[in-house]
Amino acid sequence: MTNMALAKASLQQLFNEGVREIIVCAGARNAPLVSLLSEPQASTTAFSMVHFFDERSASFFALGRVLAIGRPVAVVTTSGTAAAELLPATVEAFYQGLPLVLVTADRPKVYRGSGAPQAIEQVGIFSHYVERCWDLDASGGSLAFTLSSERPTHINICFAEPLLDDATVRSLDWQSSLVPPPIASCSSGVSSVLPSVDLSTPLEISMRRPLVIVSGLAASARADVLRWLQDLRRPVWAEATSGLRGHPTLLPFELQGGAPQLRQLDIDGVIRIGGVPTLRLWRDLEMSDLPVLHFSHLPFSGLARRSQLHRLTDLSRAKLTPLPWSPEEQERDKHRAEQLGQILQKLPLSEVGLVHALTQVIPNAARVFLGNSLPIREWDLAARRSGFFEVFANRGANGIDGLISTFIGVSTPAASNWGLIGDLSALYDLSGPWALREREIQDLNLVILNNGGGKIFERMFNNPQFENRHSLAFKHWADMWGLDYLRMDSPMSLAPALRPRIIELVPEQKQTQTFWEMWEGVQ
Repeated sequence: MTNMALAKASLQQLFNEGVREIIVCAGARNAPLVSLLSEPQASTTAFSMVHFFDERSASFFALGRVLAIGRPVAVVTTSGTAAAELLPATVEAFYQGLPLVLVTADRPKVYRGSGAPQAIEQVGIFSHYVERCWDLDASGGSLAFTLSSERPTHINICFAEPLLDDATVRSLDWQSSLVPPPIASCSSGVSSVLPSVDLSTPLEISMRRPLVIVSGLAASARADVLRWLQDLRRPVWAEATSGLRGHPTLLPFELQGGAPQLRQLDIDGVIRIGGVPTLRLWRDLEMSDLPVLHFSHLPFSGLARRSQLHRLTDLSRAKLTPLPWSPEEQERDKHRAEQLGQILQKLPLSEVGLVHALTQVIPNAARVFLGNSLPIREWDLAARRSGFFEVFANRGANGIDGLISTFIGVSTPAASNWGLIGDLSALYDLSGPWALREREIQDLNLVILNNGGGKIFERMFNNPQFENRHSLAFKHWADMWGLDYLRMDSPMSLAPALRPRIIELVPEQKQTQTFWEMWEGVQ
């Protein structure tokens, strides 16, 4: 089999497995793939493509596309360290349960272990973060690889020189009669790690006073979860990624006075629904003997301690006889919410104050992407509770890299798109806007919360060495990419974006310090 025939068969199998979007990082070793993908039939009949020069950003952009469309998306690279650049996004996809497809070109197998240029050990490079690695070459055999619907998959393809070895293999004769197999919504699929159960069998729960924490949920799962919570009538902390924060049906039971702390609650257990939560209480549970039940689309408890993990679909058979949320507890939460509002009014230039102000100008039904570290926590604390934002985040490994690329991947021309990330996160992914060259998105707003370093560590360690302090600004970076730029250091109205823009959110540090001092006094 020639290189070109091998490349064609591999692309055909990707198509058969439901891949319709490919992110292409061109190089020498993947020339057979790039050449075929350059054919008109590839872009008009088979695949939607975006071309990237930076494999690391490209893989995070592909991750965003998986989040956006709920189907596997492939990223194609050349050999050597280009393949290694995919590891961070692969780790993130693994812990989010997303079918990211990694297609890496390789030198022939005889070069392995030789130290020859561009010949690293690519098979197994992603360890257990991929469902499987398919190692293909031109020696023959079946190329009928399969893709996981809930894990990354690695397809390593060995090409010998001459790379473009068969001029007759040009047209990608796609079998138009093939229908891509159905893929479960990526954030609602259930890992095979959890055994199947009879949904008619009741799941008896002994808790009478549980706290419910709802984190990342697929849109398709929200209605069932909402009905269950409405019947339960217990206090609920709904994170932004749940899609339920501020839902009118949930408001009578939703905690609104900030993320609760264990010492403030009269509870006999915790029920977690969806992804792994972000709030501090979750980590405090490690030191508690409170029972924790998990109902999730992911096979991860998010805790080192022993706890019961169930499929998200098992929630329908969960049976308990709860005590109602007491008026005293409701009054305490209401009082904290009122105090939070007063502090925000008093300190509008603080970091949390500006995040709150930002949420006032984001239009209803916007698509929002939240960065890790402080942005997602400050949004959960202070964002307005109306508008039904569709909120995304990279909460798999909780890293701060690749966030710009993921945000652009999640964005759609059909919505107003808003990303809120930190300044260090932006510096991690300065090449991310490259993807905008091939995406026709006008209303895209990348908000960079520039507080001069990693301020989450200021309160944690009180040691400037942890903060990576800086005095950088992002206007010239915006100019480099041809993006509009706006500095926001006080609450202001914002007109809809007519083209992609950077909004640099610059808080007043003294007000920010005072905010956290006052809020900790309330807590």
